[in-house]
Parts: sequence; C-alpha cells; structure tokens
Amino acid sequence: MSIPSLPHELAAYGWDDEWAASFAAAPSDGARPARVARVDRGACNAVGEAAYRVQLHPRTEWPVTGDWIAVRPAGEGERLDQLVAVLPRRKALRRLDADERRSQLVVANVDVVLAVLPLDRPVKPGLRDRLLVLSAEAGAEPVVVLSKADVADPDVLGDLDADEAPGVTQLVVSALRGEGVEDVRAAIGPRRTAVLLGPSGAGKSTLANALLGEDLQRTGDVREGDHKGRHTTTSRELMILPGGGVLIDTPGVRAVGLWDAEEGIEEVFSDIAELAGQCRFNDCAHETEPGCAIREAVASGALDPGRVARWRELSTEGEARERLRVEHERRAQGRAFERQLRAELKRKGRR
Repeated sequence: MSIPSLPHELAAYGWDDEWAASFAAAPSDGARPARVARVDRGACNAVGEAAYRVQLHPRTEWPVTGDWIAVRPAGEGERLDQLVAVLPRRKALRRLDADERRSQLVVANVDVVLAVLPLDRPVKPGLRDRLLVLSAEAGAEPVVVLSKADVADPDVLGDLDADEAPGVTQLVVSALRGEGVEDVRAAIGPRRTAVLLGPSGAGKSTLANALLGEDLQRTGDVREGDHKGRHTTTSRELMILPGGGVLIDTPGVRAVGLWDAEEGIEEVFSDIAELAGQCRFNDCAHETEPGCAIREAVASGALDPGRVARWRELSTEGEARERLRVEHERRAQGRAFERQLRAELKRKGRR
C-alpha cells in the first residue's frame, strides 16, 4: 500500500478529543500527531496532517499498526522523521508469540475485529472461538465474516446454523460478487477502526478491496489440495474507508495462541460460565458430579457438546499459560535480583 502524500484530516484516522488530550500530555519537541499505518525494517509509515517515514530505534518501544504517535518532522541532515512518543493505547490485540513464552502485540486501538472464515472449506469452530477470545481480551466488538459464499461448499452452508457463537454478529459475504459487503461496512461504522483476522486464503484482502472500492491490496489464489492461501498480505496495513472508518489488513494466521485470556474465555463462553454457576457443587469439574448444570444442559440438547469441549480445551490451555506466565515472571525477577546483587557486590569491592 502506498501512503498518501497529501494531508488528511486527523479525524479520518480516528482522532478525537481524548487523543488530543493524550497528545498534549506527551513530550512536545516540535512533534505532530500521526497514526501508524505500517511497521517494517526499523521504520514505520505514519499518516496524519502529512505522511511520515519514522525512524525506530532498537532500544525504544516500537509502535504497532494502529498506534497514535508523536512525530518530530525530519530536521536538517536527518533522512527520516523521529519518533518522540507512543501515545497510551486504549486497546491492544495480543496473542502468544512464536516461542510461546510471552505475548505479542498485533495491532492497537481497534474497535472491531472481523474474524474472516472462508466457506470454501469446513469452518473451524476452534479457530473462530480463539479469534473471538482474542477480540474480547482487546475489548473490541467481534464480527464473524463467513467469506467466499460464491464458492461455498453446500455441506458447509448447511452446517452454519448448527454451531454459531451466541450473541456474535455473523455475516455471509461474497466480496467478488459484492454480496454482504455493505453489511460489513455497516458493522464497522464511521470513526471506528476494524482489523481483518483469519487464515491465509480466507479472502481478507479481497474483502478489503471491496470495502475500499479499489484494488489496493494484493490477492492470490489458494492451493487446490488444501485450500491454503499464499500470504499475499505480508504486513499489517492501515487504510481509510470511503464514507468513514479505518481498516487494518493483516497476514493470514495459521494458529492463534492465547495469552492471559481468562476474561476473554469467560466472555465468549458466557452461556457456559453462567451454567457453571448453577452447579450443585462450587468445585464441580462438570464430568461425573451430580447436579451439574452443564451436563444437564448437554443431555437436554440445550447446549452443544462440541462447544463445551472447546470451552474445556481453552480453559485448560489458559490455566497452563497462566502458570507459564507466572513462572516466566518469577524467573525474570530472579535474574534481575541476581544482576542487582552482583552490581552491588562489585560496587562495594571498589571501595
């Protein structure tokens, strides 16, 4: 995506009085407000009253796509604009990083998560649930977008109503035909920021182009054998939608690892959490105990057993991640204490 070279109103990128107050409290240094549109190769593209190419330094906090930043325009002898500050984030979308030891910031300040799942293959409820939990943890509104309706497998279409996420908006879309695109636009709304999340080949970039009204994002075919895409989007990019709103496209995800997601799991599975509170025993494991409200709901057909199984899986994973996080923090504190002790002993030895 090419960054616009002409000035734009800050409001088009989501600027409001709250961001203005946050910027006023940040270091000035002749800075201007801008929003990060893309981060790559030690610099980021940012947009605001002008277009900026901002230098990022290894020892400072790097912004992510969607961040608001304070930028000092390049002075004499400087090739790039300079980052002064990253404004405090209102919301942050995080997931487990590749080494499964800490969280990774994906995008910032998003209001809507568009979980794009293609209908040219069986919809994976587990992936959908993880995207919804990710959204809940970020405090964003989730919208499930079932894409590629024009090439949908009839069996997949027939199963759509069997396993929906309660209370979550679900839209069936064919971006190539323009079907359902306006419903997605309405779900985003004006002055809000939406992010597209989903597997490779789900049609995220095709949907982005349909929403933008022009082909700004590269698209590609999927492989015949496994329907997997070819990662046409390689970075997170921010774009303004005609009629208002901001859209962030992201690379395809193969897996969604959750980090510190207890509250998100409880929100996405609020129906099961409510039933769990009605069990006869407070420590009910929902397996063989008498008076288990969850087992009774499954037996009566009021609750899908597959949904319960996914809730169990995510809850167990969440508990394991929490133990890992606590252990990681404990070890980090221990290493910090050892460094401090060595420094103190070295200082005393010099006296």
